[in-house]
Amino acid sequence: MSDNLTVIKKRKFSPSFFASWEMVLVYILVLINLMLMIFQPDIYFASGTMSSMISYSLISAIMVFGMIFILLLGDIDVSIASIMLLSAMFMGYTYGATHNAFLAILVSIGVGGACGFINGYLVSKFKMPAVIVTIATSMIFRGAARIKMGEDKINTYPSWFSNIGWNNFLGIPVSLWIFIAFAIIFGLILHTTSYGRKLYFIGNNPTASLYSGINTMWFKVSVFTIMGALAGVSAVFFIGRYTGIDYSMGKGLEMDIIAVCVLGGVSTAGGKGKIYGPVIATFVYGFLKYALELMNMEANTIKLVTGIVIIIAVIIPLIDKQFIDNCYKFFSCSNSKELASIRFQERDNLKIIDNEIFRIKEDKTAGEKEKSEKVNALKLRKDEIKKRSNERYAVVLETVKAAKAAKKKKIAAKK
Repeated sequence: MSDNLTVIKKRKFSPSFFASWEMVLVYILVLINLMLMIFQPDIYFASGTMSSMISYSLISAIMVFGMIFILLLGDIDVSIASIMLLSAMFMGYTYGATHNAFLAILVSIGVGGACGFINGYLVSKFKMPAVIVTIATSMIFRGAARIKMGEDKINTYPSWFSNIGWNNFLGIPVSLWIFIAFAIIFGLILHTTSYGRKLYFIGNNPTASLYSGINTMWFKVSVFTIMGALAGVSAVFFIGRYTGIDYSMGKGLEMDIIAVCVLGGVSTAGGKGKIYGPVIATFVYGFLKYALELMNMEANTIKLVTGIVIIIAVIIPLIDKQFIDNCYKFFSCSNSKELASIRFQERDNLKIIDNEIFRIKEDKTAGEKEKSEKVNALKLRKDEIKKRSNERYAVVLETVKAAKAAKKKKIAAKK
């Protein structure tokens, strides 16, 4: 019998599942559909409306998966719409010259990946802020496309691209089948592989990741390259929906992609988020905009409403027990350096243990049983640190309160 044992824990269903942010997004999606049923029943129940809503939501949704990875690193990419334009332009010229659709798509993905590589290299090699780099490259990529295309519109693309944008397969939009396939692939990468775990680790603590032996530069370059390649893939979806492009293609699309990820619970600070949230948020965001358009709402008003909804959606998950506890700790520590020191020390010690747990899980030389025992021991140590910290905090807090009361009593006596 092998000494390496795998510990399997049964997942217990918890009622808190129904209060998770992913489920809140599902409730919002249901609410949007109910509103359309009530206020626009003729259009909503018309043949093809649901397919159109889904296809509308997925025009550029493939880029969501790349943006999730970038946000998990604590970075951002606002050049993706320009990369998509440049990729689409090269794809159009390639197909016009060769009439080879497969080659044209490969060129689009390659151009997108190359643009993403440039972004990642500048950000990681020269330690430049990602937002500054991608703003600059966005102008460069779109400017290059504008110089080449001028005022012309490119429509030299395979006619079957429109099948992706408009047609159904087994009663379900083709774009949805492809979106589900990408969601499964990127979900497995993020939640079941070492690459995904390291993304979370780098996003939570870049310095500790570097000293743990992770090549953070390579990771950033690879993630930005993936993002660029997905922009090249999205060009196919965009063209399939609109049949052609001009230099204004996709302007402002990067904000929609970022909004979907944030709405899906991915933190812009890095290290927090799952694949499921943005997948659901893709349809929430798309259905919301589609519904507002059906109600004949003016374009700028639609932007205003969707912006307000996103802000509210981002704030709601923060208002939980931990948030309230943190607020209490902040205000209660505001007049005592010793109280603040206790909390900061607790936070730092817990981070050290979390990093050690990650290192153990990534150790390929140890057996599963050995790793499980070490991880469980460290988790018990975390609980002990929290317990001792709370005990120290309670003692010091009582001392601070007593000192304040004595001071007030002394001031009152003088009066």
